[in-house]
Amino acid sequence: MATTLVVRFILGRYHATPWGSHVNEGAVELPPSPWRLLRALYATWKTRLPHHLDDTTVHGLLTALATPPTYFVPPHQVSHTRHYYPDTKHRTGAASTDRTLDAFAVLDPDAELAIRWNTTLTEEQHKALTQLAEALPYLGRADSLCDARVDPDWQPTTDHHVSSACDISDFIPDSMDTISLLCPDPDVPLDFEQLLARPVDIRAGKLLYPRSTKLIAYLQSHPIAPATPTALAPTSSPEPVTTLRFAVLDPQAPSITDTVVLTSRLRATAIKALDNHPQLRLFAGKNDAGGHLENHQHPHYLALPDKSGRAAELAIWIPQGCAEDVVALLHKEVRRLYGPPGAPGPDTTRITLTGYGTADNLLPEYTRPSRTWISTTPFLPTGHLKKDWHWFVRNRIIKELAYRGHPQPSTVELLQDPQFRFTTHRPGQKRHHGAPPAWVRITFPQPTHGPIALGDLSHFGLGLFQADPARQ
Repeated sequence: MATTLVVRFILGRYHATPWGSHVNEGAVELPPSPWRLLRALYATWKTRLPHHLDDTTVHGLLTALATPPTYFVPPHQVSHTRHYYPDTKHRTGAASTDRTLDAFAVLDPDAELAIRWNTTLTEEQHKALTQLAEALPYLGRADSLCDARVDPDWQPTTDHHVSSACDISDFIPDSMDTISLLCPDPDVPLDFEQLLARPVDIRAGKLLYPRSTKLIAYLQSHPIAPATPTALAPTSSPEPVTTLRFAVLDPQAPSITDTVVLTSRLRATAIKALDNHPQLRLFAGKNDAGGHLENHQHPHYLALPDKSGRAAELAIWIPQGCAEDVVALLHKEVRRLYGPPGAPGPDTTRITLTGYGTADNLLPEYTRPSRTWISTTPFLPTGHLKKDWHWFVRNRIIKELAYRGHPQPSTVELLQDPQFRFTTHRPGQKRHHGAPPAWVRITFPQPTHGPIALGDLSHFGLGLFQADPARQ
């Protein structure tokens, strides 16, 4: 189960200079580095709770938290003030122009910064972290007063953006920036003595950074806009994880016409990663008895196009929800999608998990209520083709919507075929020889909530609709 630390800066300011940076660079370390977090917790223990928590518990806790967390950063602006800085000659009466910058992030005092580790703590460690969080006076510089708590039910708002650790050898999508954060070196034991070292002490040892640390690259998404992954406001009970969203890391993302190829590989890779896990059958579309899931409760493996027609992102939508340890496994294991030589699509596709939560959180462009929905990928009708093509498509759409619990539409409009030749069969299976794919606009009498995925191979990304941005 994930561990989430939530921090609120009660004065609306956060002051913290990155390790290795000069104060006059005007840099603000937001999100706070994992090393800063460990130092803050360790200092809180030593100064405020030395007789309440034992060494074994705290050392075990900090070791468990020495893995790179994921950050949810609220909206903020970076500002600064400039101050005259007295030097060693300030008592002589000579005029001095020495000045220093005080850079800081400005936040809403009610905004919450969250740090989430995919780490399961023992009961004693969880209690210790709760006590340390409640006793934490500030994070960053001493004037960054804060309230902190451990909140397993916390969920980000639509204004948060996400920062997660990445492999620097990966291609970085245009939609994301990278930052470097100082972290404990995962290849060596955590050095608790180094947590006490000051920058001046490290420099005296002719080092730039403390021993047993390293800089780790973090993907930093731009502040969330309506067309990018978002999340719900905090709720009183934890929301089930029903959606996982992945970014494609290749310099050129695959064509969206390879949707079924990519989603089939994503499914196969996820199933392999979950070998022997209790939820393996769920991701394979099976029930506990080994039969097929009914009422379209199968996981839906989706390809999400960018404006250039490339599958820049992938997603798994699991209507039944999945366990958080599944998220950790897929984050670790689902990094590359492989295809046999000569098969449609790229031989290898590199991806990384960028978010997980509810469908409303992660797929807002495919879930927000709208009267008008438009094809993102073509609708592949089932059944026998009829002479009246428009009637046939409309009839199949109405039946598919009813089967999935959606209301009957007011109109079903056929759109001009963009002449994209989508793959309409899964790798290794027979080609689809039924009705051709169709591009459709659906209008409902009232705003209807998504996701809406209809037709053949809808569990593999075809027949996916999004709220029509032109008719909101």
